[in-house]
Amino acid sequence: MDDALRTAALGVRAAMPCSVELPAGTGKTHLVGALAAIAAGQGERTLILTYTNAGVDVLRRRLRQFGVAAGAVRVETIASWCFDVVRHYPVLCGLAVGAEPDWEQSQRYYTGAAAAIEAAAIRKVVQASYRLVIVDEYQDCVAEQHDLVLTLHASLPVCVFGDPLQNIFDFGGNVTVKWAKDVAATWPALPLPVQSWRWQGHNEDLGRWLIDIRADLYAGRPVDLAAAPLVWRRNDSPQAAVSACFAQPAGDGSVVAISKWPHECAAVAAKTNGSYGMMEELQGSFMVKFAATAGRRRHGRVRQRLHQLHRGKAQSARQEQARPGRADRPPIPAWRRGAAQPPLGVAVRPLRGARP
Repeated sequence: MDDALRTAALGVRAAMPCSVELPAGTGKTHLVGALAAIAAGQGERTLILTYTNAGVDVLRRRLRQFGVAAGAVRVETIASWCFDVVRHYPVLCGLAVGAEPDWEQSQRYYTGAAAAIEAAAIRKVVQASYRLVIVDEYQDCVAEQHDLVLTLHASLPVCVFGDPLQNIFDFGGNVTVKWAKDVAATWPALPLPVQSWRWQGHNEDLGRWLIDIRADLYAGRPVDLAAAPLVWRRNDSPQAAVSACFAQPAGDGSVVAISKWPHECAAVAAKTNGSYGMMEELQGSFMVKFAATAGRRRHGRVRQRLHQLHRGKAQSARQEQARPGRADRPPIPAWRRGAAQPPLGVAVRPLRGARP
């Protein structure tokens, strides 16, 4: 790690307990990894908790990049770590569970684990197992998770990382933390320089603009999109989005076409002759629907869905073989032809959080 990152990580460790607010693309994951690496170098074991499995995967990969030994850190979702506590201490948690978790019961895992950690004996176990706790994506923590982290806070130094402007789980019955009331009041804010690393070397004006408008977003003021460093195109016909996709340069880099609804994305992807692929929703509802059909042993429906899947693949293959070799159309990405990794990441995807 470079000197600036090391200095920042050392500053966080010295300030704990504290909170760090960083926007997307400004090196938050790097800082978490550097903090855990420095702690490991000092003989300290770190517990890192985050909200999603995707977050766990990113953090584990970052820790490997920093050379942090597996035994020097534990990275889990809050739910999975709490389930493990409940499984080992069912009496103290007031909850008996089986070998496999039922994630519909996650809130009971949170409250049960918090109850166990309040016991003096378990508090000593936690203190003997870890020297510090890092919680990432804290803006998405619900009230029960926040209560659990407060319990950990009573036993170990805690640093929470997040960005309240990225809160995406505050819907339905979820009550997520309020940054000023719940976070900064418990873990004093540690200001750090903000550098838009994600946009370095490309679209730097856009990266700076995204940082600059945060003050307006916080204050609830309107954002002037006319002043944004963007190129505007009219979308006044069904073909407009397709034409915009074909107009993008075919060189190195990534191209993503974003629309509000999944059916709009599918319509655009279907007209690009295989140059763009459709990114399916993360929930994989189409797979769940198929599994439910198979689980009910409706063999006729299973055959029908398999036929639909096969027909879709065959149609895609025919489109790829018959695709005109026009110079203004980007080539089919290598990952469409069986490469292990998508080098371009070309895709059409729905706007995050949109609902049909």
